[in-house]
Amino acid sequence: MKKILIVLVVVFFGLTSLPNAATLVDKIVATVDGKPITLYELKNIAGFYNAKKPQELLNRVIDDYLIKEYAENVGITISDDDVERYIENLAAQNNLSTEEFINKIKASGIDFDYYKEGVRLILYRIKFARKVFLPSIKITEQDIKNYYKLHKNELSSSNKIAVLSIITLDSLKKAQKVYKLLQKGKDFYKLLEKYSLTKDKTRDVPISALNPYLQSQILSLKSGEHTNIIESEGRFYIVKLIKIKEAEDIDQQIRNILIDKRINSKLKSWLKLVRARSDIEIYLK
Repeated sequence: MKKILIVLVVVFFGLTSLPNAATLVDKIVATVDGKPITLYELKNIAGFYNAKKPQELLNRVIDDYLIKEYAENVGITISDDDVERYIENLAAQNNLSTEEFINKIKASGIDFDYYKEGVRLILYRIKFARKVFLPSIKITEQDIKNYYKLHKNELSSSNKIAVLSIITLDSLKKAQKVYKLLQKGKDFYKLLEKYSLTKDKTRDVPISALNPYLQSQILSLKSGEHTNIIESEGRFYIVKLIKIKEAEDIDQQIRNILIDKRINSKLKSWLKLVRARSDIEIYLK
């Protein structure tokens, strides 16, 4: 079964052998300046961290709680609206309504209140790092040229965006009906408005974000053509290619990559210093 877009997979990196969630609520695995982190909390926000072991995951979460603490001290706040917008964007990237996306999170066994806390930690990290470290970062034209020489092939393949229209349906029967109507010359957008679960007329999708099967499907189309029925995770899609465009100016893309790399490097060094003078107790073995 082929996946049409990036699907957020919530996994418990290294935590699948933990006890049932009901037994985890009161088990404290660490404290950060007196604030407890429970095993239940750790399990429910694990999907935000590319951690292979529970100890690695815990250390990443400790880092983010330290960032949150310092971010609040310099006046950074993350509102509920900020969290909701981030979740709405994730849902859109996965071609789901916000309600469908939330239901998928809950169906995977995640406590949604803790999931939102995971989103909040991500946003604190982004805002804090950019406010504190971005002003000191300078990217020269030579930096950009050097990076381009080393990553020319990678950049050229990742700089394409497919502008798509997507009819999303919840049954094969409906998909077959809509496909037959398209074959008879019915207007794609009118069918999208009438039958599709999502109503966005166009969506920008990085070519590099598509799996090889979908890349070949999309790139084989001419502008204005559509695919056959594509099935993915209980949904059925008919995808129309509007056009292929450049993602952004290559120089600006490289500049953004280098800025992110340098911000992350500065943040990593800063965290070492902060951890050394923070009151951190770890109980997870």
